[in-house]
Amino acid sequence: MNNAVTGTAFVSYQNPQQRDFVFNIPNSACGLFTAEHIDKDLLKQCNHLHIVGSSLFSFRMIDVMRKAITTIKSAGGTVSFDPNIRKEMLSIPEMAQALDYLIEYTDIFIPSESELPFFARHKNLSEEQIVSDLLHGGVNMWR
Repeated sequence: MNNAVTGTAFVSYQNPQQRDFVFNIPNSACGLFTAEHIDKDLLKQCNHLHIVGSSLFSFRMIDVMRKAITTIKSAGGTVSFDPNIRKEMLSIPEMAQALDYLIEYTDIFIPSESELPFFARHKNLSEEQIVSDLLHGGVNMWR
């Protein structure tokens, strides 16, 4: 990706509990990254993949994530997932679907308490019920 700029993210603190992000990513190197850029031979040597939700800022990166998961899981590897959900990214049409997809393949889930309700957004569940549902769905470890 010659001549592509570096992506940036800026944070603005409204108060200690509220912050807003501004992302400058779509035309950056990471915004232009596609599944075609993956070195599949190198990825096949890996036995674990860690995904941070805030890295799924475009349909291209979501596709990269899906293909990387397929490669890692087909070789018997594991996937860890830290949602790191940013409200600014939830407007990306594929984001909710990508996060749900990730839960299906996650072995180690590392959410914050504030992120748990997102994973039960279509249900009226307590935090304990959300955790129970996720654990019964195949998530193996929590922090």
